Amino acid sequence: MLPQNSKSYFTFTKKEKRGTLVILATTLAIAVSAKYIYPLIIKEEHTNNANIFAAIDSLKEKQNDSTKKFNNDNEYSDNAGYHSYPKNNYNEVFTGTMFYFDPNTLDAPGWHKLGIKDKTIASMQKYIAKGGRFREPEDLQKVWGLRDEEKERLIPYVRIVASEQQNNNYNNNYQPYEKKPYEKKAVALVDINLGDSLAYDALPGIGGGYAKRIIKFRDKLGGFYKVEQIAETFGLPDSTYQKIKPFLKISNNNIRKININTCTEDELKTHPYIRWQLAKLITEYKKQHGNYTSLGDLKKIMIIDEEVYNKIVPYLSL
Repeated sequence: MLPQNSKSYFTFTKKEKRGTLVILATTLAIAVSAKYIYPLIIKEEHTNNANIFAAIDSLKEKQNDSTKKFNNDNEYSDNAGYHSYPKNNYNEVFTGTMFYFDPNTLDAPGWHKLGIKDKTIASMQKYIAKGGRFREPEDLQKVWGLRDEEKERLIPYVRIVASEQQNNNYNNNYQPYEKKPYEKKAVALVDINLGDSLAYDALPGIGGGYAKRIIKFRDKLGGFYKVEQIAETFGLPDSTYQKIKPFLKISNNNIRKININTCTEDELKTHPYIRWQLAKLITEYKKQHGNYTSLGDLKKIMIIDEEVYNKIVPYLSL
């Protein structure tokens, strides 16, 4: 037998009944929506998405058409990130007729046949009207308004006819060529101890540079005692020396000499033929044996042989 209050477990209060009805109604509404209303929403979303995608495709087509139009009009193009500038019409097909012509006498219709524009024709005719003249085919390169390919096309066909006045001037001034015998310029003899740079410069193959070297060498030596010493000039080619040798002479033997009994070692070593080693030996010999009694005493120094002696003795004295 159930307890007296067990009935309360199997019955609903008014408030619980009302809540249960709300739950059942909500559940039923959801079920109906899932079956009938949700498919309509999904269908509408698909329809809206399709419309959006169609609009995007339409915009892309319009953009492509605009790009093609820009490219065709040569206004803009984009290739690998680089923008190209508007193209000119230089490569337009030439439809004129090529013929030989003189740009100084060709009229406007003739220029038109050659495919030249009115503005360029007017510029050339204005130039000619002011006294200008095309003297050679390449003068077309200077015409303002002629494109490069037009110049290349026209120049081979240019045939400039000399004016009557030019022909008359040419005929009046024409003189037949007369071969004149070659007159060899006379070369003056140069005294090697007296000649200055101008005199040496006048010799064949000797310029200002060689002339200065010869004089500098002469001053360091104290003068030349024979013509052959010119060949010892620094940098002077033997071939050049052989050319000038016939024009060299020596008449002044006033050589600057060094006194070997009174000079110092420093004075001796500055001479191009003596230098420091020989200068030291000459002064040491004097210290050991006293003053030189003759220039021949120099031969007693071991390294002074006959060749060295003959080379330096013209510049030494007692």
